[in-house]
Amino acid sequence: MRISTRFGLVGALSAMLVLGASGVAAAKPKEVSAKKFAKTVCSVYTDIPKNIDDFTSAYNTAPNTDPAIFQTSVVTITSDLLDNLGQLQAKIKKAYPDVDSGKKVSKIFVNDVQEYVDKISGALSKFQAADPNGTAFVGDQAQFETAINILRASTISDPFTKIHDQDLLGAFDDEKSCDKVVEIQRVGG
Repeated sequence: MRISTRFGLVGALSAMLVLGASGVAAAKPKEVSAKKFAKTVCSVYTDIPKNIDDFTSAYNTAPNTDPAIFQTSVVTITSDLLDNLGQLQAKIKKAYPDVDSGKKVSKIFVNDVQEYVDKISGALSKFQAADPNGTAFVGDQAQFETAINILRASTISDPFTKIHDQDLLGAFDDEKSCDKVVEIQRVGG
């Protein structure tokens, strides 16, 4: 089987949310069928770009007449994005596929989402520390926007290429929600 991603976001957006920090107790992950795991993963990777689009819309409509109010607004909407990504990441953390090395497979996707979270968190920290009344604030804003735009335009990694279990690849191929996320091409007879 050959794997290719359908959009550049497959792999990225990582969630800074630690389950304990959100007040949710971390539950022990449970083994699920490859089919159910594929559905969960593809649902998450379908929701990631939706969350980024919602963030972008909110960012573009943030009040920008007062730099301090703008900064506060951006911090809030970015924190919401990180929280949403953390919730998506938590869905993957709850389960692992019933395949060889299933827990390792789940961790591949959890870590992939974490990469996005880390990048967004880093950009947010720098922007949050910026002085909205300082002359460099426009540059700080541009750096924040660039960090988010680069994240959207690039693939940090592609977790699907790290999957080699044929049953799980078949489950990704069979799951309709995966059509927007990854393309699995069966090779051979």
